Amino acid sequence: MVVRCGNEISRAFKYCCGVRQGCPMSPILFDIYINDIFEGMDGVEVPGLEEKIPGLLFADDAVILADSEISLKNSFLKLNLWAEKWKVKINNKKCGVIPVDAAVESQLFIQQKPVQAVDEYTYLGLKFNKNWTHKDTLKNNAEKARRALYASYYFFKRRDIPTKFKVMAVKGIIIPIATYGCELFGISVVRCYSLQKVADDATRIAMNVGKSTAMNRLRTELSIAQINTKSSIARERAYHKWSSSRTWISDLINNPILNRKDTWVTGYIRWSKRLNKNLMRGSTKKTLYDRVLKNDKSMISQWMRKVYGGNQSNWMGLELKYPERQKSLLHIAKIRIGAYWTAQRMANARIIDGAYKTECPFCKMKTPETVEHILLDCGRWTAVRWNTTGPYIREKTSMLSMQFSNLPPSSISQRLVGKLLGEELKLSSSAIYQGYDTPATKIVLATEKFLEAISLHRKLILEKINCSPIPLTRRLTGTEALQCRRGVG
Repeated sequence: MVVRCGNEISRAFKYCCGVRQGCPMSPILFDIYINDIFEGMDGVEVPGLEEKIPGLLFADDAVILADSEISLKNSFLKLNLWAEKWKVKINNKKCGVIPVDAAVESQLFIQQKPVQAVDEYTYLGLKFNKNWTHKDTLKNNAEKARRALYASYYFFKRRDIPTKFKVMAVKGIIIPIATYGCELFGISVVRCYSLQKVADDATRIAMNVGKSTAMNRLRTELSIAQINTKSSIARERAYHKWSSSRTWISDLINNPILNRKDTWVTGYIRWSKRLNKNLMRGSTKKTLYDRVLKNDKSMISQWMRKVYGGNQSNWMGLELKYPERQKSLLHIAKIRIGAYWTAQRMANARIIDGAYKTECPFCKMKTPETVEHILLDCGRWTAVRWNTTGPYIREKTSMLSMQFSNLPPSSISQRLVGKLLGEELKLSSSAIYQGYDTPATKIVLATEKFLEAISLHRKLILEKINCSPIPLTRRLTGTEALQCRRGVG
């Protein structure tokens, strides 16, 4: 073996201890050496298991388990003998003792270096505390996810980046950080609340919507699963997968402890039997998904069901195919998630005069400006509608009238609105990008063209009738203007 230092090479020499840096044999040899680290240690007794569990191993991380301080001292003695035998140096600064429902009164040493008793310890990226709760892990995950959100803030705020990429960032960066180790704390909406808040903030920023947006509807539209759903599915998968692994966890799963307090195993079994009615793999996803839809009482979700708008529409795929239409396609997206401002909604929010709750400010008809009114009836946009969505409206109206001959015209109009908003647009993004034109694609593009054509006129008219007070940030500063208004000076 020789060593290179700059352009110089040392003389050849033999090495009798250790391996070269980067040697592929290093991890294999280390596993062989560390495999007998627990020999002679007392371990802990678990009800239902014949053998005691001395500890846990993962790569170069080891956990020693002991049920008393005397047993722990004996385990430390065995550890020191093992390290001396195999010439292994242990970093005492990375070690710690966590007493659970107990106290360590004497100082413990590894290779004559002290090991401190700590209240919490990070193991494999998860924080464990002396109270044996998930509080520190959840807080740590939420803080890391929040930092990732702040680091990606300007990416999510940019309007020239397709929504599809932003959603991928939320699902591929923010949520995985928030749900790290979720197999441990899954199946609890309360525990996942702080993590869900970070994911919701990222989703709102990506879609440029406010806190009043119905999050269940927004997540459904973007195909983003709830943190509780994702963590519960992960816990179910872990329960079924680990039960057949050749580690201690399989023994714990196959021999559950009967106690008044739930363990990780019995807690999942009880939850699954109560909600899933069984322990079959894959039932958790359907149960939680159905429960989310059932409990979603938001007005926009009820309206989408009323117009048969579907749970999702792939308008994001159209953004990738037609990047120049990205801004106008967001009009359709905001209608589908309930973030589109109609005159009726602005009147209810006291942004414009209350008379417009029952009157359209554009065509002056005694009917409120709703999404249905904009797309189908408003006389102000007749010419624009004729040149954009008109042919599709006539075609779909005729088709729906023949298909549902027993329905009144109002119900036909509602179903027609769902068609215009992309209820039938189920093509994948790759199929849309490759140019597979379907009637559903053409209808959505026509609706997008119509909404873009009327957007500027709507904005100008709504600004004229805006009666909300001037925001404080836009008011004149100082006292001179106030004195003049009072007639002083």
